[in-house]
Amino acid sequence: MIEMPETLEESTEIDSLNLEAWNCMIENPRRGLVISKKAYRASEKLGYKLGIANSILNQGWCYNFLAKYEKSLSLLEEALFLFQEINHYLGATKAFNALGSVYFNLGRFEQALEYYTKSLELGEKYDNFERQIAALNNIGEVLWELKDQKQALSCFNRALVTAEKYNQMEKIGNILVNIGQGYKTLEKYDEAIKSLERALEIGDNLKDYINQVKCFNLLGTVYLEQNNLEKAEDCHNRALKVSRDTGNKLGELEALMSLARIHRERRDWVTALSLNKQAHRLGKNIQAKGYIYKICFEISSLYEEIGKYKLSLNYLKQSYYSEKEVKNEETNKRIQRITLQYEIDKSKQEAEIYRLKNVELKKKSEELEESYRILKIIDKIGKEITSSLDIRIITETVYKNVNSLMDVSVLAIAKIEYEARILDYRYYIEEGKINPGFTIPWDSQNSFGVYSFKNKTILMLQDAEKEYLKYIKKRSHSYGREAGSIIYLPLEIKGEIIGLLTVQSYKKNVYTQLQLEMLKALGSYIAIALENYTIHNKVNCLNEIIRKEKLELETAYERIAYMANHDNLTSLPNRRLFYELFTKSIEQSKRLQSLGALLFIDLDDFKPINDSFGHDFGDEVLKVVSQRLVTLLRAADTVARMGGDEFLIILNDVKNQDNTERVVIKILETLRQPMKIRNTSCSLGASVGIALFPLDGINIDTLIKNADLAMYRVKNGKKNDYEFYKAG
Repeated sequence: MIEMPETLEESTEIDSLNLEAWNCMIENPRRGLVISKKAYRASEKLGYKLGIANSILNQGWCYNFLAKYEKSLSLLEEALFLFQEINHYLGATKAFNALGSVYFNLGRFEQALEYYTKSLELGEKYDNFERQIAALNNIGEVLWELKDQKQALSCFNRALVTAEKYNQMEKIGNILVNIGQGYKTLEKYDEAIKSLERALEIGDNLKDYINQVKCFNLLGTVYLEQNNLEKAEDCHNRALKVSRDTGNKLGELEALMSLARIHRERRDWVTALSLNKQAHRLGKNIQAKGYIYKICFEISSLYEEIGKYKLSLNYLKQSYYSEKEVKNEETNKRIQRITLQYEIDKSKQEAEIYRLKNVELKKKSEELEESYRILKIIDKIGKEITSSLDIRIITETVYKNVNSLMDVSVLAIAKIEYEARILDYRYYIEEGKINPGFTIPWDSQNSFGVYSFKNKTILMLQDAEKEYLKYIKKRSHSYGREAGSIIYLPLEIKGEIIGLLTVQSYKKNVYTQLQLEMLKALGSYIAIALENYTIHNKVNCLNEIIRKEKLELETAYERIAYMANHDNLTSLPNRRLFYELFTKSIEQSKRLQSLGALLFIDLDDFKPINDSFGHDFGDEVLKVVSQRLVTLLRAADTVARMGGDEFLIILNDVKNQDNTERVVIKILETLRQPMKIRNTSCSLGASVGIALFPLDGINIDTLIKNADLAMYRVKNGKKNDYEFYKAG
């Protein structure tokens, strides 16, 4: 029986707050968090248990979107308990689904699958088709990550059948895109085209332009893989048009990159170069780091084709540094996720140990401690090998450290040479001795490495003599002694296998799952080191061609460094430089015991300007706003653009609150003044939130959050005004 508050009107208001938080949390999780907490306080005051549970569920989702997974898990488990206590099956289904999402984001796919399955079971038990569709689609995505493509497609198809039964057209379209992508990966092109064309028709009927762009781009890649360049070009051109009409920047970027590949296939270097440069500009504007290094590499290759080696090297180096930045970020995130998983598991295990005094749980806790110890060792190894550009040193370093953690008779690292269609082992180490390498052709049917590479799968054989026929026709005896236990691990960069790591022991049954997980974590670092080595070699070759261009390149690097710290549109400091300058301001404020102010500015009525006159016109407006702000401030102050129509200002040594208020009033008066752009006059205002330091905090994120909250109070009120942060 669900308990309701006595006042129906008050419970309705709480339900409205929870619904508002649910609807806004994806786009603005911080705002969703504020609304959810408000709903929680109101529910507690009334004793409204369903309102409490829903508000806690929403808070858990918000923390998930903010990547604060430990807090998210704690809240979602509490919400699940409350929903089960009041027998609210729908809430419990949502809580199971949310827990699955957090574990999916943490890369813990087995736990994600467990919670998604529980959500599905509840949805089926109570015949709730919406929860069934969501759970099946989520389970399909988990299975896809676990490389079980057939089962993933089976789940997608079950979700499709349910969605069709209840005529859920929007969900049908989304599921069909997943199915089409799945068939494309399995190279079942006819099925992929059939699913994507149907999804395209649904997207057209629903005016779902985002799904349309996805379908056109996916269809284009299918036709490109079939070498049907005309159809591929038509699909990507249509994706490009819809993306530009609707402002879908990511769809536009993918379409431009694909069109460039098509023209490269035709050996039309000039058109391919032009399209890649358009993609490069767009990628930088939207800060699509994961795409930029690929585009730079393509541009470098095209310049090399037409003999412009100086430009080729310039873009190759941009590609190298961009890719290195992306990979370092990915590796750091992975380490952070693994560390967070450890902390979450450790806290749960410790709680159980304390409660149950169970010896088995203590053992598991010790295993987690050992895993964490190994993780720290892997991090140390990773930093050591990624700093080297010598494949021999990389191989020796990996062997030395891995051999200290597990039994290693043989270790080798292969580089995949796509053009030559070979696995290139530059060196292999056997019984501590490094030996010259060898190559294996792709068409070999007697190579574990070829099997692992072609099937994109990890091999772990505990008794190679008994198990080898599952993978190869016969065992090769060309290099070294036969191994009893074997591991082959593909080394991936952004989904592409660039190499292989093999670890082998003469003994049988020596490798554990924990050791395999250790190698998988280390594999990310080895992949980065291998990619760095490859790029370094190519850079050296091109350096020989253009040695005399050193001074010009150094100037280019200074320009790149400037661009990395400044907004591309307004030339104001970007988020990265702003954090650095703000840190210094806070330290100065502490040292001099002075008062500083952080202003969070969000332009009012900027969207109608964009909608009426276009984004180019809006960009000109942002430039004028930036110039006005810079003109108003002292040399000791800082103004930065955070993206969109948001600006942050640091006022150093403001004496007192009244002094700050005078500056803010002056800013608002200046921004209200009409501006003339392209013979068109327009006006806008601004909502300003103010946080004082150290009064409102001494931490950057805390001050930004407090100024943001103050700004939202203005934005949600009369706008075009300012407000100081008030605690509570």
